[in-house]
Amino acid sequence: MKYPLAAVTLILIAGVFSILASISLWSLSGTIAQISVFEHLSQLPGYIIVEGLWLLADGIILIILALMMKEERVKNIRQAGVAAIILSLLSLNFPVIVFGIVGGILALIWVPETSEKHP
Repeated sequence: MKYPLAAVTLILIAGVFSILASISLWSLSGTIAQISVFEHLSQLPGYIIVEGLWLLADGIILIILALMMKEERVKNIRQAGVAAIILSLLSLNFPVIVFGIVGGILALIWVPETSEKHP
């Protein structure tokens, strides 16, 4: 195999979890906006929407990064692994952090198969 299958799969899962978290945050912001009668909660829906936008962008970037690793469009798999780890940590979402870090570490330690056969 010319790409790290486990790393690609885990980074894809991290991207999907990030997108799902952004969708749930947007629905939560609508609920908070409807019930926020207190003055100190009036800014909270805006912050939640911004976090949801970040999670959406983070998820899309993680998915594109994983697909690029699979299609061998990334010259250095290790750099893609580092990028996946950094994006996962910046998401501030526990499932994304776990899957992204494990997938990034698997991309870092992956060694490509050699085509030479030893007698």
